[in-house]
Amino acid sequence: MTDYTTELCETLRTSEPAVWRPSGEAEFFSEMPPIVGYVVVWNVPSFDKGGYRMRYGQNTFLADTFKQTAVDILHDHCRNRVLGRVHLVDSDFHGLWVEGSAAGNESSRFMWRAISSGALSCWSIGYKHPKCKLDGVVDITRGRLGEVSLTHSPANPNTVARLRPRWANVDRLRDLLIIANASLADMSDDDWLTFQASKSILRQCELSGAPIPKSPEALQRRAELCLAAA
Repeated sequence: MTDYTTELCETLRTSEPAVWRPSGEAEFFSEMPPIVGYVVVWNVPSFDKGGYRMRYGQNTFLADTFKQTAVDILHDHCRNRVLGRVHLVDSDFHGLWVEGSAAGNESSRFMWRAISSGALSCWSIGYKHPKCKLDGVVDITRGRLGEVSLTHSPANPNTVARLRPRWANVDRLRDLLIIANASLADMSDDDWLTFQASKSILRQCELSGAPIPKSPEALQRRAELCLAAA
C-alpha cells in the first residue's frame, strides 16, 4: 500500500496539467479530450421515478468491471445520438467510474463543448437487472450496463462528467490504479478497502480540482476516515 501511494502521489504532483484549447472560429476542440467521471454513486437513492427510487450497491456492476464492457455514450438514452464509446470501467469506494472517447461526429463536438463549459455535467445509465418489485427504495445488487448517457436530468444524484483530467499523464495514472492479480491475492480485506477509498479520493480531487494529499500517509488517513464514516 505504501509503495503504491508514494508513487501515485508523486506522479500526480509532478504531472503537467492537461490543457485542451478550442481551435478555429467554431471553437471546437482540435483534439477530442477523453471524458471521465462517476456514472453511478453507490448507496444513494435516485430521484423519485414515479413511486420508487433505485439504490445501487457497490458490487452491482462487478461483471462489467471484470469484463471491461465497452458501451456507447449516448445523449439522453437516444440510440440515434451516439456521442462516443466507453473504454474503461472501474468500481471504487465512491461509485462506478468510466473513461470514454468521442465519436468525432458533429453532435459529439457540440456535447463535448457543453461539458467543457459546465452546461452538461451529469450521467445516467441504461442497464438490465433481475426482476424486482418497484416500490419504495429498490436495492439493486446485480446489473449489466447497456449504455451510459450524458444528460441534464440524471436519476442518480451526484454523478459527475468532466473533460480533460487535471493531469496530462492519464495513462500513467490509470496504470497506477490497476493492481496485478498477484498483488490482489496478498491484500487483506482492510488493505483492499483502503485502496478503493484512496482511488475514490484521488478521482474526486481530479474532478473538482481539490488539493492532492501531500503524502501517502495523509492519503491513507483520509481513506481510513472515509471508511470509518461509511
